Amino acid sequence: MAEYIKRDDALRAIATTTLSDIAFGLVLDIPAADVRSVVRGHWITEEEAEEKGDYSLRDACSVCGHCDWDCTESASFNFCPNCGADMGGEDDDL
Repeated sequence: MAEYIKRDDALRAIATTTLSDIAFGLVLDIPAADVRSVVRGHWITEEEAEEKGDYSLRDACSVCGHCDWDCTESASFNFCPNCGADMGGEDDDL
């Protein structure tokens, strides 16, 4: 799996080395990857909807609260068809 770092962080890390001029040039020459942030959520369970006092939230997206057509159908997706949140892991702290 590829790993991505922020160019500014890499430049700050090498700024104190004796080879910083060469290292700066090398880091600046590396092309930037086209990546985007991943927002993680989950499908709201019946128990969670009950706790929130809104049963209509069952099987809705925990990030955007959206529930399309038949919610049970969308809850089988590994992403939210409305906001694109990844439903494969722990929620992000938004």
